[in-house]
Amino acid sequence: MKTWGRMLGLMIVCGALAGYASAEGYNYNGGRREWKQRHSINARQERQQDRIARGIANGSLSPREASRLEREQARFGREEARLRQGGLSPRERDRLEDQQDRFSRQIYRERRDRH
Repeated sequence: MKTWGRMLGLMIVCGALAGYASAEGYNYNGGRREWKQRHSINARQERQQDRIARGIANGSLSPREASRLEREQARFGREEARLRQGGLSPRERDRLEDQQDRFSRQIYRERRDRH
């Protein structure tokens, strides 16, 4: 009986530790589990910047299109910095994500149009 109690206790502790470890990198926000927001916003900005650079390198973006996209990316960075000064609310985070979604679609369209 004593052995069963110890085994059960050990299983409960291991289960709790596994749950904690799997949730450590996540932030609960509005019913969704999301990766830490600061990292995901910045990482996404970097990926979008890389997409613009690849478009310039392979010629799928004209200099004018690239310039416009770069200005939009810089504007987004300034807005994000301004919002972070007071701390991001879930609503502001969602707004930034929506803006990034629109910008991502814009990059997609610009890289695939025929100048």
